[in-house]
Amino acid sequence: MIKESFRHSFRSLRANKMRTSLTLLGIVIGISSVIIMLSVGRGAQELILDQIRGIGSQLLMVTAGGSAQEMGPPAAIEGIIVKTLTLRDAEAIENSAKYIKVVAPITNFTQTRIRKGNEEEIYTVQGRDKNFFTSRDYEFAEGRNFTESENKGVSKVAILGATIKDDLFKNFSAVGEYIRIGEANYRIIGVLKKKESALSIMGVDDETIMIPVKTAQKNVLGQDFLFGISLQASSEEDIDLAKAEVRRIIRRQHRLQTSEEDDFKISSQQDALAMIETFTSLLTLFLAAIATISLIVGGIGIMNIMLVSVFERTKEIGLLKALGARNKDIFYEFLVETLVIMIIGAFMALVIGFGVSYLAAKIGGWNTILAPESIPLALIMAFGFGIIFGVYPALKAAKLDPITALRFE
Repeated sequence: MIKESFRHSFRSLRANKMRTSLTLLGIVIGISSVIIMLSVGRGAQELILDQIRGIGSQLLMVTAGGSAQEMGPPAAIEGIIVKTLTLRDAEAIENSAKYIKVVAPITNFTQTRIRKGNEEEIYTVQGRDKNFFTSRDYEFAEGRNFTESENKGVSKVAILGATIKDDLFKNFSAVGEYIRIGEANYRIIGVLKKKESALSIMGVDDETIMIPVKTAQKNVLGQDFLFGISLQASSEEDIDLAKAEVRRIIRRQHRLQTSEEDDFKISSQQDALAMIETFTSLLTLFLAAIATISLIVGGIGIMNIMLVSVFERTKEIGLLKALGARNKDIFYEFLVETLVIMIIGAFMALVIGFGVSYLAAKIGGWNTILAPESIPLALIMAFGFGIIFGVYPALKAAKLDPITALRFE
């Protein structure tokens, strides 16, 4: 009987090619949208996570402010000045921590008036330690890093982000040239290569002028506290030990009692990876849920078309019942017809969905990641929606009175 229902279904679909095509279109758009959203979301997620991993799995960041900022950005970013970290803390970590091999203090950002010749613009300036660049494998397009003496002294030297170099010097070399930051002239000693991504910890390297930490504190910021301290653990396996060790050292430096909360926060790349992975997974599911709406619309379209089909084939249904067809035979025939449309649409959607996902990955610059669950998901959705939206028209057809159906014109 099921075999016969399939035969009748294909005959009916071939007889109404235009209507079948339009019905398939809604299903193909719905299912392929879900596949595309899952695949593109997965690809974008891996791109972001790879870029964060590229910064370094052994990195730690100590930022000012404690539990009050636990769920938000560092207080300095929110515009609240927190003075809980100083160069003395960085020195204590460097002198005492055996699980830390690189210590790099970082000052707050500041918007400062910069002059080059007769030109004057507002740019972001930040104090960084030379170790910051080496611990993150930053590359220089030209010039060099700070030296140890420049790093420890109040030297008037600067490293430019790629965008600022292009703004101020166009295609000419910037190394050896001077810019005026505030009331002092600074010699440019290096230019960073343009970042492929804005996912560095500071996030704005291309548009930042970097000067030694003590120079920034004394000449630009007028403050003796830090935004944070960038650290590199001795190994990835020692991350937890390093965090615990740094916490003990800073608490001791700040003379915090056992009952007092930390006035700083220590985060690692693993923390950032976990948070972003959770966020991007939720975003992908949200996008897939939105795409499912189009599938529901397509399913409603199928139900509508099948109701029209029941109306058009009323006399045929009456004739089949007169020849001995049972209600369940009529029911299966119409339900199978709906399922056939859905399953054909699912296979077409898989091809289109994977094709569009591949193109999107090429355009977006990430590796194509086809969600492995897409194939069973597409088939399950097709079968499930086929039953949900096919039952009512099939029941309507099965319950038709044969005498009334035969008289239908």
